[in-house]
Amino acid sequence: MTINVPKLTEDAIRQWTDSATFGRGRDYYRNGYILRPRRQGMLLKAQCLGSQPTPYRVQVTLNEQGIASATCSCPVGYACKHT
Repeated sequence: MTINVPKLTEDAIRQWTDSATFGRGRDYYRNGYILRPRRQGMLLKAQCLGSQPTPYRVQVTLNEQGIASATCSCPVGYACKHT
C-alpha cells in the first residue's frame, strides 16, 4: 500500500487558522517550541511547549488534498498556534 503524503505549503496551513495565530505558530516553530515531531503514516504528531508545565500534544491528520483535521491538548484544541 502506497501512502501519498501531500506536500504541505504555508498557504495550506494558513487555511486552518487566522493570520495572527499562524504568525504566532510560526514563531513557536522558529523558537524551537515544537518537540519530537514525527510522521506516522498520514498523521503528524508532536509536542509543543506552551503556558502549562507539560507540553501540549499536537496531532494533524492528512489526506491526499492536505490537512484533514488538526487537534491539540491545549484549551483551544483546534486551529491553535500549537498546531
